[in-house]
Amino acid sequence: MSIPLFLPLPQYQPLPHVAGAISVRALCGLAGVECKATGAWTERHVKIITADGAVPALVAAPGDWGLVKITLPTDERVRVARYALAIMAYALHDPVCRQSIAHAEWAAIAAPRGRPRLPKAASNAERQQRFRKRLETT
Repeated sequence: MSIPLFLPLPQYQPLPHVAGAISVRALCGLAGVECKATGAWTERHVKIITADGAVPALVAAPGDWGLVKITLPTDERVRVARYALAIMAYALHDPVCRQSIAHAEWAAIAAPRGRPRLPKAASNAERQQRFRKRLETT
């Protein structure tokens, strides 16, 4: 899994405290990454709502450390937690989430299609050799 290219835009509105909200530290644990921050920053409450066919949405309370409500389509619990962390990291610009997923393998950008990156372009002779090798194997 890689992070989607388009993330939902955050909507800011006052949110009352919701039962079942978890901390960012607990969300990192559900996603399988280590929370790389300490202190009150990790205690921001996140409520994840999953529903069949739901459109991803992000609603946050005004201010830096208010409640965040994320709506996601139903899926595996680990994948939902990872997607929620990515939304908080890159749509809400939460520094705790961004640092926690910084070097996670699943959060890496997918490799581009096409030829592999080489320090220099292949010469005509090298391309011809590869072409002839492919013809021999087929």
